[in-house]
This record gives sequence, C-alpha cells and structure tokens, in this order.
Amino acid sequence: MHRVEHVMGFPVSLRVDNEGDFEPAGDRVFAWLREVDARFSPFKPDSEVSRLGRGELAESEVSTDLRLVLDLCEHYRAATGGAFDVRLPGRGLDPCAVVKGWSVQRAAEPPERRRAHAASC
Repeated sequence: MHRVEHVMGFPVSLRVDNEGDFEPAGDRVFAWLREVDARFSPFKPDSEVSRLGRGELAESEVSTDLRLVLDLCEHYRAATGGAFDVRLPGRGLDPCAVVKGWSVQRAAEPPERRRAHAASC
C-alpha cells in the first residue's frame, strides 16, 4: 500500500510493503493527522492552539496532548538557549514544528502502545 495525502500543510506519505489489507490502518493514520491539524494548527481560528494563543483558554485548561506538546516545546527552547521558540513576538503561539514530528511518531506507534501512553498521561 502506498498513499499520500496533504495534511498539516505538507504531503504525508504512508507506505506499507507487507502483504495484506492495510487500508483501514491507513485510514486511522490519516484520520489522526487530520484531527491533530484541527486541534493544533495556529492557522485555524477554532483550534485549541489558536484559542490558547488568544487567551480564550488558560494553560491549566488545555488538553493532555497539548500540555505534552507545550512541554516538549519548552524542552527544545531551553536546550537551544532560546533559538527554538514557539512563542515569538508578532507571530503568536506556533508549535507546528514540534506537532508535526510528535503526531507522526504517535501515528507510527502500535495501537496498544498509544493506549498505554494515553493512560499514563
């Protein structure tokens, strides 16, 4: 199976070389990526990220996933001495660089690991 869809502003390619029907798994992967785009895009006015950036949500009110992403962003900001920062003046909150990698990594995890990860958060 080979499938390409445009999600999160760029083409995402999914390729499975094993024999079998992997279309349902592909459907789940792309559904997850579309959900992430809807929730985390700073370019969608109704996304959780946009609402947080405008002050309509307090940091204490964000989802577990967004909290995890924001913690990753802070880790990278500190590790780079501020060279990487998702809160830039004039641009607002834009965690896209971290969200894309995080979401693809989560999509690649086996379902049982995703469930275990969600339960531990």
